[in-house]
Amino acid sequence: MPTEIINNIIKAAVRAPSGDNSQPWRFLLKNDNTLCIFNLPDKDNPVFNFRQRGAYVAHGALIENVIIASETHGYSTQISLFPGGDPNLVAEIAFSSSAPKNNPLYPCIFSRATNRKPYADTPLTAEQKNIFMETAKEFGVKFILAEERPKREALARAVSLAERIILEHRALHAYFFNHVRWTEQEELRERSGLYIKTFELKPLQLLMFKLLRFWSVSSALNILGLSRFIAKENSKIYSSGAAFGAIITADTDKDFIAAGRVFQRIWLESAKMGLSMHPFAGVIYLAQRVFSGDTATLSKAHNEAVKKTYFEIQNALGVSSGTISMLFRIGSDGEPSARSSRVYPELSMLTEKR
Repeated sequence: MPTEIINNIIKAAVRAPSGDNSQPWRFLLKNDNTLCIFNLPDKDNPVFNFRQRGAYVAHGALIENVIIASETHGYSTQISLFPGGDPNLVAEIAFSSSAPKNNPLYPCIFSRATNRKPYADTPLTAEQKNIFMETAKEFGVKFILAEERPKREALARAVSLAERIILEHRALHAYFFNHVRWTEQEELRERSGLYIKTFELKPLQLLMFKLLRFWSVSSALNILGLSRFIAKENSKIYSSGAAFGAIITADTDKDFIAAGRVFQRIWLESAKMGLSMHPFAGVIYLAQRVFSGDTATLSKAHNEAVKKTYFEIQNALGVSSGTISMLFRIGSDGEPSARSSRVYPELSMLTEKR
């Protein structure tokens, strides 16, 4: 397989979204035509990334990018998930030469980005909703759209709990602020983490955000209710837009890979239609941790809040069975103010034989 082609496929692959832009993957090329994709289990937030589920959703999105990019460059793919051997080996993708396909989603791989701005409350069209539903049907997963304002408001309040907990939990606070890239120079040097401009903060909000990176400041102001106030104000932004979308699957690792593929395809379709998206996975993964019996990570008050909030999410979505694998809002607002960069692996990383 030509070096230039595999490089182009990898560059498209790593444009996939991941928790805190952690990019939890590495690649090896086997027998010149099989791409081995490995999970890096320590890259994503260890509290939110329960049983590597956030990472597996990211890998699913990456695999979807690989498939689309491969078709564009004239290669078909055969995917083997969790083929064994190394426990961190997520997938092997074998490439075969084929006729190139002009996939209209390919350019969207590079234009897709998280948009945290307030969205217009313009409803989705019947055609847009049908595209999302057919995409989920193709992968055999359940997709739910919550369009009514009361449901959007309930879901917005629920997902904002993650930010409140981050500000109140010392380890999570440290992890989060350590992964913020405060300047363009730092963002371009690290090419990972969360670029400050993507938060869409106004000048006074930015000043407060910079002060809150100090735990002594954050913990003192939380006593006065700042963490709850911030979550409440953010929920007003999150409730804006056309709808919340939710992907419901079974509970295996492969199901979370499938959720990631659907999530990415829906995001690419949204980008093609000029729509924006903003994912929220923190609370649903925290809930899965708590319901598994791991109650030592968070405080008793946070555990109870997470359980209560998860039930509120289920109620708003009308879900009584299955696992909520991904949650996000969809709407219209044009372009985000900035995008986070990616680390592009060198070809030398891909030439090792296994």
